[in-house]
Order: sequence, then C-alpha cells, then structure tokens
Amino acid sequence: EGAAAAAVERAKGTNRVTAEIHKAVDEYVYRDISPSHFDPKSVREHLRRALGATAHGTPYAFMLNSGGDRQLVIVYTVQKSTLMGPGATSVTVRGYASRKSRFALVGSIGDDLDGYAGVRVIELDSPIPGELWLLMWGQMTGANGPNVRMRIYAYDRTKFRPIWMPENEWGTFTVRVTQQGFRVDGPYYREGRVRHDSYSLARDGVYRINR
Repeated sequence: EGAAAAAVERAKGTNRVTAEIHKAVDEYVYRDISPSHFDPKSVREHLRRALGATAHGTPYAFMLNSGGDRQLVIVYTVQKSTLMGPGATSVTVRGYASRKSRFALVGSIGDDLDGYAGVRVIELDSPIPGELWLLMWGQMTGANGPNVRMRIYAYDRTKFRPIWMPENEWGTFTVRVTQQGFRVDGPYYREGRVRHDSYSLARDGVYRINR
C-alpha cells in the first residue's frame, strides 16, 4: 500500500514537471519568436537545445501560411521518469497563432501518443487549403516488439482535430509521402508478411487505395 501511494505521488510529480516544461516552451514561443520573421529550422534547433535531456528524439517545427496570417506548430516528446508504459513519455503537438507581434497558444493535441517513443512526424499535402495535416507514428514503450501507433492530426489555425486513428500494428515500417497521400511499407513483426499500403487523402478523411 505504501509503495502504491509512493508511485502515485511520483506520477503526480512527473506530471507537474512535464506541465512546467510545456509552459516554458509556450513562454519561449511568445517571448522570442516573431510571427513576421522566423525559420522553423532555427525553432527546432532552439527547442532541441532548450529541452536537452528531457527530450526524447528531435523536436519538429512547421509553418502554416494562410491569408497573410502565419501560424507555428511544434511537436516534441518529453521523457518522463518511468521507463515504460503510458507514463513514460508525453507527446505534444502545439499550435500558435499570431496575435499582433506575438505568438499565442491556441490548442494542442497528442495525448493519445503518450507512452510512445521514437515519434516521427511528416507533413502531408493537406486536401483542405489553409490547413496543416501531420502524420505521426511511434512505438509503444515496454512492448515486447515494435507495437506501432499512427495518427494524423489536422490544424485549421484555431484548433486541432484527429483525422486518422487506426489500430496499432506490430512491425517495422517506413512511411513516405506520395502524390495521393502516403504509403506504408515494411515487415510485420514475427508474421512473415510485408505491408505495402497506399492511402489517399480527402477532405473527409483517409482512404486505403490498395494493400
């Protein structure tokens, strides 16, 4: 009972620290990044240095231009104190809109990837003008093999929404952008089969066009 209570307190403590990290990132974006002039590559590099050992993998940064209004979206994974399971990492996708001469946080998503590591992100060719569509995938921590979760999130300058939330697949897959959408290739874990799935993007979602 005492050990369980201590574990709960540790989890609360790491959650507080993680929340403070996210808050510090928001303050950095508000204080140091100008909507009129910024480079996603330099934002990504600054985040990498600022997060230091707390980051799991490389941060990502994307710019969205729409109607003369610039938006910034950043993605990063925070390594928490536990080694595996849902509490092992915190994955966040954060969108910032220009408010006069500053960026302000308008929304975030990515909680359903908490506990995943090695998270990769690629920008897709959005079927809806003025939106940013991001494909993300990572492996569940502590799984007995490569248990991969994939997600597509859309950002419309005011909020995020999930577009594609398939069941997890076990395998070592590569992902690449195509003219129609994207393609996933690679062997399934311990099954002796290989995946070759192509997907097209539409305004109302994602469609598999062959397998």
